[in-house]
Amino acid sequence: MTRLTRTPRYWTEIDKIDGELQVAFLRLLGSREVGDTVSLMEAALAVGGESWRALLERALTAAVGLADAGLIEFVDEGGFGVGGKRKASLVRLKLRAPVQLLAPGRLN
Repeated sequence: MTRLTRTPRYWTEIDKIDGELQVAFLRLLGSREVGDTVSLMEAALAVGGESWRALLERALTAAVGLADAGLIEFVDEGGFGVGGKRKASLVRLKLRAPVQLLAPGRLN
């Protein structure tokens, strides 16, 4: 017996929101000086407008995804809490050595 599985529609919406939040983080960070930070609230506000509070937990999830990809890093430990746990509320672009930004290969 073949069983068809479908992803519920709300998962598609959650993935879309997470993607929008990740883009918001990167755009906000890209518009600032090197080393400046962006808060979870700023990214949630950029995506959700007046409903930003409902997106704080999703903003944390999106930021964790960017951190896992090595693009950003958390810089403080005292802000937004999820499930009673204290989490970092500020992120910044992860600084890399210039050599790592070059594509591998020979220049000559």
